[in-house]
Amino acid sequence: MPAERIRFEAGNIDGAAKQIIHFLEDTANGRDVIYFHGWNGRGASTVLNEVVEQLRSSSGFEHTRAAWGLEKVIHTDFSPWQSKRALQKAIAAELELPQEVMAFFDEYDEEDDFDGVKESARGAISHVTNAIMKELSDCRFLVVLNNWRGRYIDLWDVGVPVIRQLSKRVLWSSRGRFWTHATEEHGEENVEKLAGLRDVAIFADLLYYNSYEAVVDSIRHTLYAEAEEVAKYTGVPGPDMSPKIVMECILYMALIGNNVRNISWEHHASNYWVCDGIIKDEINGGRSKWEIADALCRNVNLDLCVWCAETIREVLIAEQQSCINRWVSFIYENSKEVQVPSQATSFFWTAAGQSINHSGTRTLEAIMSEHLERSSNLRVIHLSHCSFSFSSPPFLSCSDLRFLLLDHCKDKDDAQKYHGEEKECHLHSQCHSQDGGACFQNLWVLDLSYTDWYCLLSKDMLDLMANLRELNVKGVSNRSMSHLHHCSGAGSNSRRLLKLRVVAEPNNEDENNGVDGGKNQEVSPVVASFPDLSSWHILKTIVLDGCGDLEQVGCNALPLSLESFSLISNVPSKVKKISFQGHTKLKILVLRGLFDILVELDMSGTTIKTLDLSEVQAKSLRRLFLLGCEKLNAIRWQWKEEDEMMWLEALCIDTTTQAASTWNREDNKSYKQEEATRREDASETMHDMTRGYTLRFHLLVVAEVVAVKESVTVLVAAAAAKSK
Repeated sequence: MPAERIRFEAGNIDGAAKQIIHFLEDTANGRDVIYFHGWNGRGASTVLNEVVEQLRSSSGFEHTRAAWGLEKVIHTDFSPWQSKRALQKAIAAELELPQEVMAFFDEYDEEDDFDGVKESARGAISHVTNAIMKELSDCRFLVVLNNWRGRYIDLWDVGVPVIRQLSKRVLWSSRGRFWTHATEEHGEENVEKLAGLRDVAIFADLLYYNSYEAVVDSIRHTLYAEAEEVAKYTGVPGPDMSPKIVMECILYMALIGNNVRNISWEHHASNYWVCDGIIKDEINGGRSKWEIADALCRNVNLDLCVWCAETIREVLIAEQQSCINRWVSFIYENSKEVQVPSQATSFFWTAAGQSINHSGTRTLEAIMSEHLERSSNLRVIHLSHCSFSFSSPPFLSCSDLRFLLLDHCKDKDDAQKYHGEEKECHLHSQCHSQDGGACFQNLWVLDLSYTDWYCLLSKDMLDLMANLRELNVKGVSNRSMSHLHHCSGAGSNSRRLLKLRVVAEPNNEDENNGVDGGKNQEVSPVVASFPDLSSWHILKTIVLDGCGDLEQVGCNALPLSLESFSLISNVPSKVKKISFQGHTKLKILVLRGLFDILVELDMSGTTIKTLDLSEVQAKSLRRLFLLGCEKLNAIRWQWKEEDEMMWLEALCIDTTTQAASTWNREDNKSYKQEEATRREDASETMHDMTRGYTLRFHLLVVAEVVAVKESVTVLVAAAAAKSK
């Protein structure tokens, strides 16, 4: 049965909240689940927050609560969605359930940690469900739920008895904080599909009989109300975060995105906002600008649809006046000669999407280069599908440049003039000599995507970029690794880098040959080992995607500051050994793809909680070391019946100590075997394992392994037994 649709007119948040409250006053309408869509998706969560505030206020709606007999208003904000258990915990906290009930969450979470259950898959707890049911069974209540999941959550599952006849009702929405599900269809035709409605959907309309100016003011009011809500949920106090700052960041996306559509806001929104200067360090020094920007990203929709962006541009005319000359974006098709205002802080330029093929480029016009040279205020430059002189780039004198992204860019100089290393040395010397390489000295973020400007990855150039904190290299085959080798080692000064991301193309044999079939001297040799980044002392995140030629990732080449490492390969990888031994700060490991010749994985001494190998194909894995992993709870390892049998020779697990060096990996002997390895119960469990069974060391690990040889060497040490 389709949900009933109700419409009302309201010009602001307060008016819409009052309309909803008046609807709720009618206890005879027989609706238990009410969905509010806002104004075409705008302002919905803000209105729900206002409903809660008014119903909980000590004055103004006492008659409503009395007439309804309303005893409890339960408000939970689940943006973004986590799990049913997290929702249940939020409701239990709102109801202030006793500590003995709340303790079940810690107990069951610990259990699921050991069982390797993902947080998103954790369900409600029956003991808590009963406690919530008991608390709410004898009272009239309203649950107000902000939920970005996009469909209704049956609250009966978590213990909330939604019964229309007894005035136990739910008011909810999946819209708000500039979140409209990134679709061109914002309302009504898709509401039921997205929300899974049962009873009624309420839509707010503006007072269109008013003047155009009044309508614009109403929309502006809802936008700023959402900005205020976003600022609040970031947890960053003013003046470091405010509705004005939020709106400026949203307007940045709307204005830039009007011309340039191939922007990865998900990866770079916070970088753009910080590098442009919109977001600054906290005044009292508590949070960095990067932390503030990340908090904003977590609480706002970064995928504005065309309709939303257009509405924002039309409504925020006054705000645009101070930004229009600061944030400049152009498409080549629309303007071949670009005037870059001297006050510009961000400049985006791309060739028209329909007029250019994947590998083609357009040349930056001379007049644009001249203006760029005078635009010393530029802090963000994003160039896509264009050609310019790498030896004398048009932004060379931009000494305040913080962010540089080059996507499918080419050197317009004669390619035959210089060759191989001679060409790169020439480009490097030119860049370094002109203005001392001023445009690179203050860079915070460098992103090279399908742009073969390899000298930027040389040791001297990276040393010149002394303030670089993030380096992204994509689609440049094996040469990126080759150049990182040249700029790594003990003499490297790249110590401010926090994040390194390399996305490589599969190695193409044709690229290694010249036109006449001979070897092309410009192609770097295949790099088999990971570059030595051990001296990059604050590097926290490394992401490698498609670097299939690597044969080894060694612990001695990685910095001890490393917290997160990702290795993804959708083609057969050549890596044989991966070791993070002794990296005590490493807590996140992402392995995904084809690692058919991987023989050894060593996680000893890390702080990883769950070793997830569920998306890894590693048929040749023989040795798995997890010594000194005090935080280890679970090993996830799923195999299909049709998968080839895999034999482990050594599985070494110790969660009792950080002494990861107590195992002699060469001789497969442990210096503490007498203490730990002769536990008959553990070894018998190991030897009895068969395909698809679960190995469980009561306190420390759950693992799924296919089979273990009779000659297996096992080290198992548990802090204490844990009864299930």
